[in-house]
Amino acid sequence: DLGLSTANCKKVIVRYPQIFSVKVGLLEDRPSSISTNINTNTNTNTNKPNRIKSKPKSHLIHRAEFLQTHLGLRGAYEWNDVSNVISSFPPVLWLSEGNLMDKIKFFTNEFDFGVEDLRDVLVTYPQILGLGVDCNLRLKVDYLLGDGDDVDGGAGLTRQELKEFVLYQPALLAYSLEKRIKPRIRRM
Repeated sequence: DLGLSTANCKKVIVRYPQIFSVKVGLLEDRPSSISTNINTNTNTNTNKPNRIKSKPKSHLIHRAEFLQTHLGLRGAYEWNDVSNVISSFPPVLWLSEGNLMDKIKFFTNEFDFGVEDLRDVLVTYPQILGLGVDCNLRLKVDYLLGDGDDVDGGAGLTRQELKEFVLYQPALLAYSLEKRIKPRIRRM
């Protein structure tokens, strides 16, 4: 239902096996609505299932629609951008809508991002949705916009320059402030 190809499903499972430890209630509206078939292996030495089938239910569909509506995700196929974002950053499935909206508001307020800008950043680097606003993103933005006259005062970028940098390289905001950004600014 989400449009994930078999290859992308495998990619999600390999990169984030903890998806199986997430409570089912976080992935769907009603725990009773999941349909699971387990065919056990006929080898009597093992009791491991060899196949599990489950259908994503209303919560996953609702989350995909939320991502499409609020993040401006789209594509040639209905769920194309959504599938790419989920494949690259599966935690987007269990982050709260409030948490995601806080980040969307941050990007639209700090960088004056339009829907297309937000979409470009999220499709390029969806892991940015995992960063905290107050304890991470705001500190980096304040430093990069800060007065460059003092060594630790900041990079002295204008808001427009920073917006262009983030659009070009969204991972910039994921770099460590203390271990990567500040040392490089000091050397310049």
